[in-house]
Amino acid sequence: MAPKAKLGAALEGVDGKETMALGEAAVRLLLGEDSGRPEDGRVVASLAGAIAGACREGLPDEEVAPYLRSEHLLPPGAADRVAEALKANRPRVQRALDEASGSTCLPRLGSATWRLDVVRKGGDRGVEPVFHVSLADVRGEGLSSFACNMEEMQDLVATLKDACLSMGRNETFGA
Repeated sequence: MAPKAKLGAALEGVDGKETMALGEAAVRLLLGEDSGRPEDGRVVASLAGAIAGACREGLPDEEVAPYLRSEHLLPPGAADRVAEALKANRPRVQRALDEASGSTCLPRLGSATWRLDVVRKGGDRGVEPVFHVSLADVRGEGLSSFACNMEEMQDLVATLKDACLSMGRNETFGA
């Protein structure tokens, strides 16, 4: 039996109240909240995937139940209840999915601070600037700190500018 058919079969004969509870549990799972009883885990996870698929497709609320019936083979009553559970929480679910789809295992840069120290050398050798750079993530937690001289800082800035220009070129090709 195909995975989609299994979900429909699992909900066959489940009453409306229980189906609504499962749909709400799937929404809570997508929101990172407690999703309910562990024995319902596979059904809830499958429903969460079906709900995420409906959101990914950008379906309006009135098209969610038909999508669940056709694409995931949910019985009509079950599809209606799950669609209701999504409709009641759509903005929160969409926000959670948007955050998840834009996330990576890498931390996101939130800020960069720097300090310039000038070291005076003896004699005719002059001064040597030393940059101290600290990077923090979006929560303000330190990611990295480093020191570099003027040449290294110029190389870093040039590399970052090149990355930005490359992004601009890629956007032009994608348009």
